[in-house]
Parts: sequence; structure tokens; C-alpha cells
Amino acid sequence: FENELRGRLLSLAAHATVDLKAGEARDWRRSIAALRGMPHLVGAAPFLDIDVMLSHTPAMSGAVVRGVDPQSEPSVSGITESMREGTLAELTPGSSRIVLGRALAYQLEVGRGDSVTVMVPARGANGTDIVPRLQDFEVSGIFESGLQEHDSVLALVNLEDAQGLKKVDAPAGLRLKFDDVMRAPEFVGGVAARLGGGARVRDWTEDNAAFFRAIRIEKGMMSII
Repeated sequence: FENELRGRLLSLAAHATVDLKAGEARDWRRSIAALRGMPHLVGAAPFLDIDVMLSHTPAMSGAVVRGVDPQSEPSVSGITESMREGTLAELTPGSSRIVLGRALAYQLEVGRGDSVTVMVPARGANGTDIVPRLQDFEVSGIFESGLQEHDSVLALVNLEDAQGLKKVDAPAGLRLKFDDVMRAPEFVGGVAARLGGGARVRDWTEDNAAFFRAIRIEKGMMSII
């Protein structure tokens, strides 16, 4: 069960995540170039996560919209193998296309070719009121990872479209993949050294600590029983 959960969880999750400062994030290609050739590193790709509400009358659901670079994203995740309809390459800049997890698409009652409205909370002119920004996206694809955590919450758009949604000019950081996921905690130190002191690097065991803490508790309880 632990191996199955870990495999499904990491099919779309990164082995490590680099949080870049604003100046470095704008030049994320230089950061990837600095990591190129690093031992055990398989891939690196930029990302930008946004907490949103998705709606398709009469359904509505909370979601995380992840801005990705369609060319480099397959090097850090198994999204290509998880696609059930459409392709990631259809997420071209400015296309306003979105790829949904299968469970999320089911909740919204949408399929490929349908339109969903993305609502991003934003501050009003007075700085206190919350005035959501709205933008319509066309569903261009459906993916299924087999893990509810991804399939019911995650949506993918082009990185530039995500930056436009959040009104920023750079990604949040980089997602990394190593040749041995179990040794990722060993490798993150080398990543930080290559990028300098401005980058914070965390591995997958930090991001998903609650999952594996629950598994350890379950194992202990089953042993006692």
C-alpha cells in the first residue's frame, strides 16, 4: 500500500521544489542552465500554483491551477502517461486552455471542448475588499493519475496564462526530478549549492509529510491489533 501510494503520489508531484526569489524567478531559464549536468538530476521545470475556484453552471469547485511549461513539464512528472484526453502541448501561451483532473472534470460536469470560469481572489481598489478576477478557459484535456489528491483538485494551464491570472511576471520556482526518488533528501543540498543562497530547496518528503506520517501510524496500529 505504501509503495502504491508513493508511486501514485509522485506521478505528478516533484521530487524536490526550488523556491526562487523574484529576480531569479524572472530568469528561471538561467537557473535551469546552472543545474544542467548536475549528477542524479533528470529534469527541471518552472511552475506557478494558484488557489482558485472553478465554475461551470451550476457546479463549482475549489482547485489549484498550476502554470507549467509544456516542453519541460514531462521531464519532472508523469503527466504525459496520465493524459486520457488531449495533450499537454495544446497549452500554448495565450490560448486560455486548461487540463483538468478526471475527478475535477466530473465534479464540474465538463468534458473536452467545454468552458470553465476561473475565479482568482484579488484585493479591490481600497485594499480591503475581495474582488475576484474572472477568466474563461477551454477544457483541452483530461488527466487521471489514480490519486484523488491530484485528480480532484489539480488543473494545468500554460505558465504565461497562469502569470496573467495571478498578475505576476515570473514563476514561483522550479520542480525537480532525480534518478532515485528515495535519495532526493540527499541531493537537495547540491541543488542549493549550485543556485546560491537565494534559493530554498525542499524535497518531496517535506511536502507530503502528512501522508507518510499517516502510513506509519497505520502500520503501528495494525501491528498492535
